Amino acid sequence: MKMKNLFILLLAVLCSGIILSTSAVAADGGIKFATMDLKKVLEASTIGQNVQDSVKKKYDEYQAKLSKREGELVALKAEIEKKRSVWSEDVLNQKDRELKKGIQDLQTDTKYADDDMQEYQKKQVGPILKELEGIIDEYGKSHGISVILDASRGVLYQDDALDISAQIASELDKRHAAEPAAK
Repeated sequence: MKMKNLFILLLAVLCSGIILSTSAVAADGGIKFATMDLKKVLEASTIGQNVQDSVKKKYDEYQAKLSKREGELVALKAEIEKKRSVWSEDVLNQKDRELKKGIQDLQTDTKYADDDMQEYQKKQVGPILKELEGIIDEYGKSHGISVILDASRGVLYQDDALDISAQIASELDKRHAAEPAAK
């Protein structure tokens, strides 16, 4: 029950802080919100398209190599099934081991390709995202926007005047000032 009361108390403090903060910003002309879709920005920009093309090219190269090896393994499995009755026990065991090793190698290489693609994509997109942070901040400030939200990821920019963290911390300290420091 204590945890529920604490949660209600924190929620009340948060709401009162938001109202106070909103009042201060509203006095300056109101809060202005904007949204954007980071994915659309990357798809619409030339640099974003170039990065996507580069990533797709590398993906297609991996896919071609892995598909070729998968085809070879499918052919080997079909050959084993077809010739199972005519091959000796030793040949059949050797071909089964070859197939199993090929499957394990393909799984390892597929995992490596996935990891490499993720790393490659991060290296390609990372600098653009860093640059976008600055562009978004500048755009928000120059257009008087208080908060810019990404349609899929959350807050991208907020006016510092909206941050009520210090006020909430102060309220929390006030509420607990009478309590002993260590229990």
